[in-house]
Amino acid sequence: MISLNKTLAYTKNWKHTFLIALVLGILVPVLLITLEPFDNSNDFSYKYLILSGYSLCIIIPIILIHPFENYVYNVQTKRWFIINEFFYITGTLLLIFLLSFLYHFFLISLQSSFTSEAVWGFIKSFGLPFIPIVVPLWLYLRSNYGAIEVPFYDKENSRSKKTVNHCWK
Repeated sequence: MISLNKTLAYTKNWKHTFLIALVLGILVPVLLITLEPFDNSNDFSYKYLILSGYSLCIIIPIILIHPFENYVYNVQTKRWFIINEFFYITGTLLLIFLLSFLYHFFLISLQSSFTSEAVWGFIKSFGLPFIPIVVPLWLYLRSNYGAIEVPFYDKENSRSKKTVNHCWK
């Protein structure tokens, strides 16, 4: 069994977080435009521009949650655990799904009222199919651009930090 207290690489840098958000934000509209998974092959005005709007539904939650994520990281003495990653991914996915639903409902479908069944139906039909594609890439990018800070003992300084980077430069 995997220990939920195992330390993971953490992406603290804003530049890397924005890069990850941008990659994920571009991936989903490209999949929607090229593969047309939900039979969006019918022509409507500004189709590609409208489908590209989903990228903001991914980028905005990732950027908005990053300060809270950094706060948790600092409170935990600059350590990030599997359980943190699980809650981060799950919470951010829920925000992405909710923002995507609102974008779809108000800007694409042009409807004015909705129910919780409509939200859940959207998440099941449109959100969950993208999880096997997006989440593994997301985890890989966070691990690749993250770093693990390991404390070590130094005689001159009683305690300092050493950073192990996972970035490919």
